[in-house]
Amino acid sequence: MIISNTDLQRAYAMIREMYRDKDIVPGTLRKIGFRNKWNYVLAEHDQSGLAFNFTGDHAVYGEVDDLEQFINLQLYIGKNLFEFVEYLLLKPELQMRSLCLAALNALSHPLTSSSSLKERGIPVSEEESYDFIKSEDIVTVIGYGGIVNQMYGRCQELHVNDMRPKHALLTLTVGEKIEYGPEKIIFHSAEENAEVLAKSDVVLMSGCTIVNGTFRELISKAKKARIIGMYGPSAQIVPDFLLSYGINYISSRRIINHSGIVDQLMNAMDLGGAFKADMKAYYVYLRR
Repeated sequence: MIISNTDLQRAYAMIREMYRDKDIVPGTLRKIGFRNKWNYVLAEHDQSGLAFNFTGDHAVYGEVDDLEQFINLQLYIGKNLFEFVEYLLLKPELQMRSLCLAALNALSHPLTSSSSLKERGIPVSEEESYDFIKSEDIVTVIGYGGIVNQMYGRCQELHVNDMRPKHALLTLTVGEKIEYGPEKIIFHSAEENAEVLAKSDVVLMSGCTIVNGTFRELISKAKKARIIGMYGPSAQIVPDFLLSYGINYISSRRIINHSGIVDQLMNAMDLGGAFKADMKAYYVYLRR
């Protein structure tokens, strides 16, 4: 899959300007990694980041069978993250774009601390709250993730749009009647995005929409939405970038145990909720 990197180029320009203004030094690249679902980057100065990579049961763009594309990047080990990102911005392939986002997320780390965000006038909290959801709201979640559980029962309608086939997401029970679960969740394919988003009051999209470059189109279709949010580890990128596109809610996590994340990715048989111990949640919400 080939994607234009103009959006990531814009994010990189914003990050470079902040680094210059705050006299921050880009970290030296120490490790890059690929495993089921995640690409990661680890650099000095506690600069590390993750990005979704659409593999495993999310392989909607096909399986990744060429690990040489990652191995060939070994020559960037020992170089600074700016050099690494500048190379990746020239590569339009999906896995290189995912790795580029992971590197941008790594560079964003010193810019997403509470003190740094507040200094730039961005309201941030470490407490999870969804008080912006109204009982009469139509809520749409793009990408079936953990945030769906937080929306359940809070709104009038809960829609989930996902690129995977519906049978991979719902439960079918055959008894005296045919039933589908989870109850009160309406599943849709990506082909239904325009119709569903047009009527939504709240839209919450996975950070993986940055990886495949769909987030801008999704935002443009959510014309009625009061809240347009992004969630997940892939959304660790400097919030100024996301806010500039009209997003006004971000739920993500900063990596606080950088070696622990690498150990989990390298050795954990099942990641599950493994990241939570090595990451610290933060929430940005701009009220409209």
